[in-house]
Amino acid sequence: VILGHEVTALLRILQMLNENIRSNGYLCGNFVFMRIAPNISRLLMFALLLMPLRLHAQLNKAYFFYKGEEFMSKGQYSRALPYFNTLIGIDSTLAEGWFLRGVAKLNLGDVHGALSDLQRCTAVNPLLSQAYNAKSMALNRIGRHNQALAEVLNAIDLKPNSTDYRYTLGVTYLYLEDYSKAQEAFSRIIKFDKTIPEAWINRGVARQYAADTAGAFSDYNRAIVLNPFSAYAYLRRGALHLDQKQFDLALADLNQSVALDSTVRDGFFVRSMAHYQRGDLQQALADLNHVVRLAPDYPLGLFNRAIVLYELNEWQQAIVDLNNLSALNPENVLVYYNRANMQLDHGRVREAIADYTTAINIFPDFANAYLNRALAKHKLGDARGAHADHLRGQQLLAKYQNEGTVDGMMSLLDSSGNMRRLISLESDFNAAMRFGMRSNRVKVTSAFLPLARLALARLVDTHREPDALLEAINVQLPSKLRVVLRISEVEHSAYPVAQIDSLLAGHRLHQLVRGLALADEGMYSEAHTALLHAQKLAPTHQLVRLTATAIEVDMARYVERFANGGMSISRAAADSTQLTMTAYRDAADSYGKLQRQAPHNAHVMYNLGNIHVLLSDYAEAIYWYDQVLATSPRFAAALYNRGLAHLLSGQQLRGCEDLSRAGELGITQAYEALRLFCDR
Repeated sequence: VILGHEVTALLRILQMLNENIRSNGYLCGNFVFMRIAPNISRLLMFALLLMPLRLHAQLNKAYFFYKGEEFMSKGQYSRALPYFNTLIGIDSTLAEGWFLRGVAKLNLGDVHGALSDLQRCTAVNPLLSQAYNAKSMALNRIGRHNQALAEVLNAIDLKPNSTDYRYTLGVTYLYLEDYSKAQEAFSRIIKFDKTIPEAWINRGVARQYAADTAGAFSDYNRAIVLNPFSAYAYLRRGALHLDQKQFDLALADLNQSVALDSTVRDGFFVRSMAHYQRGDLQQALADLNHVVRLAPDYPLGLFNRAIVLYELNEWQQAIVDLNNLSALNPENVLVYYNRANMQLDHGRVREAIADYTTAINIFPDFANAYLNRALAKHKLGDARGAHADHLRGQQLLAKYQNEGTVDGMMSLLDSSGNMRRLISLESDFNAAMRFGMRSNRVKVTSAFLPLARLALARLVDTHREPDALLEAINVQLPSKLRVVLRISEVEHSAYPVAQIDSLLAGHRLHQLVRGLALADEGMYSEAHTALLHAQKLAPTHQLVRLTATAIEVDMARYVERFANGGMSISRAAADSTQLTMTAYRDAADSYGKLQRQAPHNAHVMYNLGNIHVLLSDYAEAIYWYDQVLATSPRFAAALYNRGLAHLLSGQQLRGCEDLSRAGELGITQAYEALRLFCDR
């Protein structure tokens, strides 16, 4: 299949062959498979030889177009991106290339990147209605609903009878809380085709939000008549019964929903809420267990299960769920606050203080965290600290009470001292997480890609460019050994140290390679000693010095983690933090000297950026990432880390743009960061 309008000659030949297809071939989708007669075959070959050279470019475009589309159809969006990148590189005037890459990014959670591509698409071809509809969907994802409305209206202007576009219009009005116009949009679809259950369901949602309960039930009932196998229709009607406190009717519908589709978490999740409200904690727990089995990383499933477990006196298992959740949502104040309460109730006072402190760092106006931390400090005999916290908590309570209006999240956080209740909406839960990035209190340095350093060749590198210094090492090694520049965490050692010792005994690079193997095994002190020895043999070798300093930083971070492993507040932990910061400053000095000797080495500048992140000096980190990208524009790890540094500096738009570009260049972690910090 040839893409484009410049192959009319070939199309004319195919038209000539049309009458032969019935007897000599068959048609399958867009592809014609032919048994061509000899004379026709010669004609086709002659015509192809006369094709202009640009046909080759069209064939190339067709290949990249359909390969990307193939991965899109399989849901493998990150694998589709390189093909669309190449397609756009071949022909940036091809609107479909921008459109498909935008849709792929949207499916990966990169909303800002999707909007950028879709905007380019409509600039190239203002008549491509699907692009306006996709832009509307993307804008709705980040809360820009008025702009989404304008885009979907553009799509409808171009294609007024599209039920898909009317559907997006109705959803947009739901977001805008214009329930009358939402009903009108879905009614228009129903008027056009009364057999679309989803239109009835969504009009029911609009009626439910407009307090037209009878109308909502009527629409949900109609959807079930149209499709008695629609799990979602039963789910919506069951949720409405639950809102009306009609527990038996709610459970009947929710039971039917999960019976029809036991692979979707939402039916079990809403049913758990029904059981919980009826006071049946065991059944609520059973459903939440099912939710977590279906979606192990679903934050609300883990959070609510922890609450139910705690109410069932299984507090240790509840804390396990909150521990897992803190790894998934490291900035969610609800997680730390609830875990602190559980710890405090069971005498783990120091651990509770650590969690209350984290909650306060995330949300400095969290009154109840201060009040509860005061109680914990009092139990430790810290009267002065308890008094200061109690006073601050009371001041904050008075502040918000006197203001008369309370931020929604403040109301949630301060409505209850222990805050033990289930949360039904992701928006409520995720609002707590957004405090972290908004106040820049929680350091997300664990999300940054690590320092660049030498490593043994079985490990995957995220940034590969020809490097003469690297090749100078590899030409001296046996063929089975190769060294690379790595920017990734170590999962396992590439080669056992004993194997290195046997293979390279007496070799001038023995200590270098041995140090890399030891580092991969986490034996930092021994690795550092070996690399210092290697550095004596090659004192001017930039990559050896780059790696030795990276291992010094690894050692410092390891010591800090070990000292703070018990989550206790101690003098030892404070001393460890001071020593760690000193190590980071020493590393910054080392890399600064190396950079002055090798001013164009991108990996040295990248490491300088990372060290300044560890020092919480984000402006300086961004400066060095800028220098890397000026030298090496496709250095994806630097783009990704610069994006996170921009976010921590409060520059969300720049941060999201960098993360989008990093994801486009193959950093898959970027899409999780985009989902957490940009897709809202």
